[in-house]
Amino acid sequence: MGVCPNGHESPNNTKSFCATCGAALIPTCANGHPLRSNTKFCATCGVSTVQAETPGRDATIPASTEQTSNKTPLIAIASIAIVVVVVIIVLSTLKSASPGSSSTSGTFSSPSLTTTTTAAVSPQSQAAALTSLLQSAPQDRSRLQVAIDAIEGSVNSHAGCQANVATAVSEIQQVASNRQILLQQLSSTSLSSLPRGESLTYDLRSSWMISERIDQDFSQWALTEQENNCNLSDSDIPSYQATDVLDPKSTAIKTVFVNLWNPIARNMGQPSSWTAAQI
Repeated sequence: MGVCPNGHESPNNTKSFCATCGAALIPTCANGHPLRSNTKFCATCGVSTVQAETPGRDATIPASTEQTSNKTPLIAIASIAIVVVVVIIVLSTLKSASPGSSSTSGTFSSPSLTTTTTAAVSPQSQAAALTSLLQSAPQDRSRLQVAIDAIEGSVNSHAGCQANVATAVSEIQQVASNRQILLQQLSSTSLSSLPRGESLTYDLRSSWMISERIDQDFSQWALTEQENNCNLSDSDIPSYQATDVLDPKSTAIKTVFVNLWNPIARNMGQPSSWTAAQI
């Protein structure tokens, strides 16, 4: 409501000006006390100006404040609704994930973790594997020497190849093939857990590669003698001469190997009296 500055009465006047004299009305509180602009409480009686009625829009309440007051309850209600929904979702998730709860898919259970472990190969196991390889070599060396002696016997007799020469040639070829197999097995045998394992592998492989070359040369020599009815002198066949050059080299490396291996083999409970001639 407003009051005329000229004293004219204008109760519940909803106009901006006095109906009697046309003067601009002064805003008043609910008790009729004049108000200053932009005040929230009456300076005379303390009543809130929100209840004051003024011409048109309430002059004591700015338009922005009125809009904010109208929006605030809606925002608060929306915020509360969002919080309630989030809480319901969280509680539902926790309930469905709890060990004792049930769902359409059955009782919840956590996935099991599978741990893959690789058992380390012990030094003892590697030592035993190396011993197994070495034990194959003496048999082939014996077979090789018997076959060589049979062919040289025919050559030295100057009577042509005897019946056992064909068998001797096959034996030498088989020894050469077996040496290749030993090299392949050595390549797939790890000695990394053994003391000086890298040196052991290198020395044995090097010596066996030379031995394999020697076996191939003896095989070529045996075939050459068979084709010539054992009438050629060994010194006239290059492959036989090559064995005389390679054999000392192989023996020297094998000696280094057995000197390194025997003490280690003894500590590992393996045969420990190997010689270069055996491997």
